[in-house]
Amino acid sequence: IIVDDKLGGLFACHHYGGPLAPDFELRSVCELFAQMFSMRLESRERRETMEFERRARDISDHLLAMVSQFDLRVFQQPAGHDFQALAAPSGIPRPASPGE
Repeated sequence: IIVDDKLGGLFACHHYGGPLAPDFELRSVCELFAQMFSMRLESRERRETMEFERRARDISDHLLAMVSQFDLRVFQQPAGHDFQALAAPSGIPRPASPGE
C-alpha cells in the first residue's frame, strides 16, 4: 500500500497447501486492487486533513471576531480594581524581601 509515495503497509496472502505460484492474471488483479486501495486511503486521509484544517480556521476566525469586539479600555481604567497589583509587570512573581 503506497500513500504519498511511501510504503504504508502490505497485503499478506497465506497459502498453507504448499508453494503457490500465482499466474500473471492473478498477480495483475492483486496489484490493481492494491493500487485502488492506496488511492482510496490517500483520498480519505486528505479529506480528513482538509476537514481538520477547516475546523481550525473556523475556530481561529471565531476567536479573532471575539477579540475584535472586545473593549480593551476595560483594562486601561479599571473601575475599582488594580489589575497591575495582581501580577508583576514582567509576569514573574517578585520574591518577598526579608522585611516584608
